[in-house]
Amino acid sequence: MFPAGPPSHSLLRLPLLQLLLLVVQAVGRGLGRASPAGGPLEDVVIERYHIPRACPREVQMGDFVRYHYNGTFEDGKKFDSSYDRNTLVAIVVGVGRLITGMDRGLMGMCVNERRRLIVPPHLGYGSIGLEQNSETSTLLRSHSGAHSTGCHPLLRCGSAGCVEQGRHRAARGVPGSAVLLFEVELVSREDGLPTGYLFVWHKDPPANLFEDMDLNKDGEVPPEEFSTFIKAQVSEGKGRLMPGQDPEKTIGDMFQNQDRNQDGKITVDELKLKSDEDEERVHEEL
Repeated sequence: MFPAGPPSHSLLRLPLLQLLLLVVQAVGRGLGRASPAGGPLEDVVIERYHIPRACPREVQMGDFVRYHYNGTFEDGKKFDSSYDRNTLVAIVVGVGRLITGMDRGLMGMCVNERRRLIVPPHLGYGSIGLEQNSETSTLLRSHSGAHSTGCHPLLRCGSAGCVEQGRHRAARGVPGSAVLLFEVELVSREDGLPTGYLFVWHKDPPANLFEDMDLNKDGEVPPEEFSTFIKAQVSEGKGRLMPGQDPEKTIGDMFQNQDRNQDGKITVDELKLKSDEDEERVHEEL
C-alpha cells in the first residue's frame, strides 16, 4: 500500500503555543465538559436563569430545603427526575448528605429560584459511577465514586450503605466519569441550627425555665411534661427544633441529654442549657 500523496506538514507550521492549546482541548474533551479556559471542569458551573425579586435570605450551610430537579447527561438523556416521581427532595444541605456538586450548587439559592448546574465527575460519582438499581434511596453522595449499594443519584453512599432510607426509583444508572447536568428549583427553605444544637429560642429563654417546664410543680420533669413544654414553645413561635428530623425523636434526644443520671426525670440541678455548657467548657479550657 502506498500513500495517496505527500505527507502533510501543515501542523508543523503552527506556533508551539497553538499546538499546546490543541492538545489541552483534546484532553479536556476526553475528561468531560471543558471549562471556558479549555481544560476540564474543576468546580460546579452555576447558571442562575430565574431569580425572584424578593429574597430575604439565601441558602446557607445547615439549612433544611425542599427542591425539585431534573438530572440529565451531556447528551440530554435523563437519568433521574424528582418531578417524574412527584416528590420533593427534603434534606439538610452543606453537611455532606448530598453529592458535593449538588451541595455546592444549592448554596446561595433563593426560594423560587431556578438554576442550571454542571457537575464534573469528581464532584458527582467519580470514575466508578452509580449502578442502576430498581429500589434506591433518595439523593446521597460518595467521596470517590458511589459504591454498588443501590443508592439513588445525589445521595451519599458508603460502605455501610445509603445514609437515608426514603425509597424511590432511579430512572437509569450513572456511568463512570459522567458529567451531570441539573435543572434545580428551590421550593422552600428553613433556617438551620448551630452545630450541636437541637432547639433554639428566637429570643431569650424563659427566666424561670425549670419552673415553667415543671407543669405540676412537683420538682421533677418527666418526658411528658418536657415534650409538652417544648411543643408549646414551638407552636407559640418562641423557638424552633432542628429542621428535617422527626420532632418526637428530636425532643426525645433533648430529654435524654438533660436526664443526666438517666432515671427518667429531670431535676433543677440537671437542667442546663447547651449555651451555658459551651461557655463553661471555654472557661475550663482557658
